[in-house]
Amino acid sequence: PLHKSLDPSNFEHLITPLVTIGHIAMLAPDQFAAPLKSLVATFIVKDLLMNDRLPGKKTTKLWVPDEEVSPETLVKIQAIKMMVRWLLGMKNNHSKSGTSTLRLLTTILHSDGDLTEQGKISKPDMSRLRLAAGNAIVKLAQEPCYHEIITLEQYQLCALAIN
Repeated sequence: PLHKSLDPSNFEHLITPLVTIGHIAMLAPDQFAAPLKSLVATFIVKDLLMNDRLPGKKTTKLWVPDEEVSPETLVKIQAIKMMVRWLLGMKNNHSKSGTSTLRLLTTILHSDGDLTEQGKISKPDMSRLRLAAGNAIVKLAQEPCYHEIITLEQYQLCALAIN
């Protein structure tokens, strides 16, 4: 499987493979449909997004410059983008992957960016993850098959993420 060669705790070496896999998934969705679904379900969601490995820096700020965003959060943002590229490549919701991904993105927005709700990540990192989730929903809305399944509540959550 694809994810066997990816180490979820080695953040520096994850961004390039995630971006690359996302673009391949978008450009050649049929060739990699089964391995990508497995990669998303087991590695992206369970190992990366649902795990907070390192405690965030304690701060009262809600936003920090790009260079101060934690490596773990940068990887999570690329994981979200990879899922969106994968779905945009598929251009259908037959496997219900779009519905599941939208549910995950909505949960990120509902939980203020702290998907695990353990309070481990910093406020600026939570802000970045909320922004990434909102961006992802808007990006998916551009594709007709996903536009149809995005609810009014999900659009409202995106609007509130900007506020």
